[in-house]
Amino acid sequence: MKITRRNLLKLGLGFSAVYLDPYRLVNSLASPVKSGNNSLVVIQLLGGNDGLNTVIPYANGKYYDLRPRIGIKANEVLKLDSNVGFHPNLSALAKLYDEKKLAIIQGCGYENPNLSHFRSLEIWQTANPDKLLPTGWLGRYIDEVNQSGNPFPGINLDFTLPKSLIANSTIIPSISNFKDFHLDNDAHYPDDNKAHIDAFKNMYQNFESKNNDLSIIKKTGLDALSASFKIPQMASKYNVLAKYPKGEFANKLKFMACLIANSASGKVYNLSLGGFDTHVNQINQQAHLLNELSDSLFAFHKDLEAHSVSDKVITVIFSEFGRRPSQNDGQGTDHGTSQPVMVIGSKVKGGLYGQYPSLTDLDNGNLKHEVDFRCVYASILDKWLNVDSSLILGKNFENIDFV
Repeated sequence: MKITRRNLLKLGLGFSAVYLDPYRLVNSLASPVKSGNNSLVVIQLLGGNDGLNTVIPYANGKYYDLRPRIGIKANEVLKLDSNVGFHPNLSALAKLYDEKKLAIIQGCGYENPNLSHFRSLEIWQTANPDKLLPTGWLGRYIDEVNQSGNPFPGINLDFTLPKSLIANSTIIPSISNFKDFHLDNDAHYPDDNKAHIDAFKNMYQNFESKNNDLSIIKKTGLDALSASFKIPQMASKYNVLAKYPKGEFANKLKFMACLIANSASGKVYNLSLGGFDTHVNQINQQAHLLNELSDSLFAFHKDLEAHSVSDKVITVIFSEFGRRPSQNDGQGTDHGTSQPVMVIGSKVKGGLYGQYPSLTDLDNGNLKHEVDFRCVYASILDKWLNVDSSLILGKNFENIDFV
């Protein structure tokens, strides 16, 4: 096959799905995290996880009145104290709780909750329930701390960039699958891969222009090609020191651990797990997802521990909303409000924080929130990421002492 610009463009760039700011990704792989810098991992449970069957008020008889078919039996609950406990499929996370490395902030939400998936997720990602914002809370944080030009301030492992990572002056790269981060080769001509790479190099290296935009494109293309060799090589040589379960979510956490252990400069890492919109047949669907979440996060944390980097990382887990306390006719639950937020890390002060929402004092059939979710964000920003949270959130919120 003759290598021309036209044919090369037809092949496509597998790594073009990665959003690259010029000079960032390749340079960042050689830029270690500075001493004293902490990182944040954000896990989003998409669809609206049912908090009542995650952190279960097993000692409250009203819970079983509201959920005669889908309530988790008290003798199956992994008891955290005399009132609440974990879903039985969260046994791995229960171990971290016992090690005092997992904090649960109960009853998180905000005034006048919105039960649309899109708007509610946007509220949690922008940290503003009152108006639409063009940037996310993590994007604004990265803008604030990235004045020195850290070439790789964060990474998104989902296919699309969440609004939480949209910033004014910084581009966060997205790598949905590091195995696809390479120059695609025509499957009919597998031996032509070297020729394609050489042609790409020649095309970009020998292209001269006085146009600054084209010069940036040239540099970005060469950087992306170089990174396409380094990232898979880094992942292939990574010594995994924990037993991860099977599945895409666990595999992405494994890759995230590889980046963190190899000091890839990230301050913020984002990943989601979907499927929590359990309107029908909730018992089996949620149980499977919680098991995947629990085992994957446990392995991730133990992997970081084994590589001696767990004291630099905390992981926060949230959903866009909870579910209604009453079961519906489909043996599921409908969109609700208040939810527990979990935070994991070696430097986390494990335990229960906040008050469990009342099951009798409801707001139009929904739980009333006890903790403004922005108090969780403020605590992370102020105490973990060492930035004034009011600059990011627009005003001061009470800190919670979980870190």
